[in-house]
Amino acid sequence: LPPDQACKFFAACLRLQYHQHVKAVALGTVLQLWHAEGRDFVASNAFTDQSEEVTRETMAYLEAVIRRAGPRRVFPNRPCGGHPRVSCEKVDAMEALQRGTLDWGEVWRYAAPQSASRRLFRIVLDYDAGLAAAAWELTQNPSSLHDISVRYPVLGQALEYEAATLGVRPVDILPNLMITFVDELLYPLTKNSGSKLMVMQLDVLEGGSSGACKSETSSIDNLSAIAMQKLSQSCSESSRLVLEALTILAPRSHRGALTAACYASVHKDASVREQALELLLRLMQEADVDYVSRLLETRWDVHAKRILREVRDYFQEPETYVAEMGTYKLRYSN
Repeated sequence: LPPDQACKFFAACLRLQYHQHVKAVALGTVLQLWHAEGRDFVASNAFTDQSEEVTRETMAYLEAVIRRAGPRRVFPNRPCGGHPRVSCEKVDAMEALQRGTLDWGEVWRYAAPQSASRRLFRIVLDYDAGLAAAAWELTQNPSSLHDISVRYPVLGQALEYEAATLGVRPVDILPNLMITFVDELLYPLTKNSGSKLMVMQLDVLEGGSSGACKSETSSIDNLSAIAMQKLSQSCSESSRLVLEALTILAPRSHRGALTAACYASVHKDASVREQALELLLRLMQEADVDYVSRLLETRWDVHAKRILREVRDYFQEPETYVAEMGTYKLRYSN
């Protein structure tokens, strides 16, 4: 939406009885417009059809949030002349990482635990009654993995591939998996749903804690593990920042960084997904296309499919891609 229409729409969302997550998104968007366009812009565009009392109360609320949250930093150098990007955490650290005056270990001073990535475990398969029964049996009796893999090779192969990618053992993850059935867009089934899919993913209520310990090493492998850990948590900006650090620091073809980007391709926040795309375009080489393609395909997600198309387009005709998709700045490419 144009900024004035977006301002009016999201300001209206603040006053309606939506779910708290929706109101949080609306508040975040209005505050971004506040910082990018100014207080007067919000005041003149957000409340054109509201009474003076409503306008005054809402503006007072926004001003109170601004005072409590503190200043945000606005970056004017958006690609293609877009609106300024607003960020608020560790921005100076990212600039220092780019200049080489700061080590990432000074920003994230811990080692991600071995079990951090297991919370991202998920496989999606076409629904079949026999396959669903076998999957349920596996969650109740993990020791039957070999026998069920013989009867249903597609299930066994999917479990083995996802477990190997995340560095966990299938028998350790199976007891905590839950099975759900969704439509082709991974939404809950309705009477109008077309195709039916089966999803096996970790039950977060049983998955255990993803705590952290102090890091004794400063390696890109550990930073990649931290990225996977952040993706399993709820804060989008924290996830994006670690991916940005990997984009700056990781060497070409680093498997851990590429893996983190592929899992970030299904993140609910668009900024995290776009950072994942930038990482892939920065670090991938021709030899990595097969690995990344398979991992993105197994996400079974519309966003992952879009990123896969972007990656393939880039490697087929990089100059044409950059010319047509100037939105993505490959600032760190050689």
